[in-house]
Amino acid sequence: MLSSVDAVLRFLELVQRELQADDARLEIGVQPAAEPLWLEMPGGFRLVVVGARMPAPLEEQRARLAMLAETFSQTLGAAMQQVPELHVPSTANEALDDTLAALARVAHATAAAVVDERSPVIWGSSVVPRGPEDADVAAWVSSAAMAATRGGLDLAEVLGADAKTRDATLVKLAPDDQARVQRALARLEQLGHLDSAEKRRRFVLTMRAIAAARRGAPDAKMVATEHDPLGWLARGFAGIYRLVLVFDGTYSELHAGAAMIRALPVIERMVVGLPPVDPPKGGQIVRMFPPK
Repeated sequence: MLSSVDAVLRFLELVQRELQADDARLEIGVQPAAEPLWLEMPGGFRLVVVGARMPAPLEEQRARLAMLAETFSQTLGAAMQQVPELHVPSTANEALDDTLAALARVAHATAAAVVDERSPVIWGSSVVPRGPEDADVAAWVSSAAMAATRGGLDLAEVLGADAKTRDATLVKLAPDDQARVQRALARLEQLGHLDSAEKRRRFVLTMRAIAAARRGAPDAKMVATEHDPLGWLARGFAGIYRLVLVFDGTYSELHAGAAMIRALPVIERMVVGLPPVDPPKGGQIVRMFPPK
């Protein structure tokens, strides 16, 4: 387990690297910070960046610094209070998930995820706990959700119902839609992390958003309606990737889009630096659930 000092040092090293700086430090003092790039932190501390050379205007550097601090706010808060239980990302994938969680909080989104148009891998997700699902799962969950909607049902609610209620409910669907939903429910019951109504609703909304974003243009959106609470906003980057924000209801595109713009340079650097996914023999990616 990392000590409080180790956790803070790892964060400062990340800030120094991301902003191409000579140094990054935490300080407390009476006089204002001597450096132009700094940020107020919990407990009266300020985070000061020395000699930042990132090729961007000062306001953009400040936004990048704020995003990094938000990403590790819980870790830093615990470290500054010398709490022994600290969460510090141990892998590049975990750091990406933490950054997406920070973005989701700033954008007031239900979830944030990174997918691409060429493989079923979900490269990063703010959803906790993280499940084994991929973009193929998102496709058939989305299809089942649409089938349920055609019969006036909510897939997340049906998933949480007991067997008797579920059977009585599914008879409202057309035969093809009923079969599609039943197949999806049988597969989803294998997932142990969908153990509350909130998690089931977030999961279905996120899977639907991922499926829709992968089908559409790199920069696209969906707005919630009276009959469908799903909203999402996607931004393409690095040629093939999609950063997707998921909303349960209406959202401010201006606010969410601005949060994405600030976070995207950090997320892009994290994504392109992820280790490759090694396919098994035969060259195909292993999927927990086969497509329908």
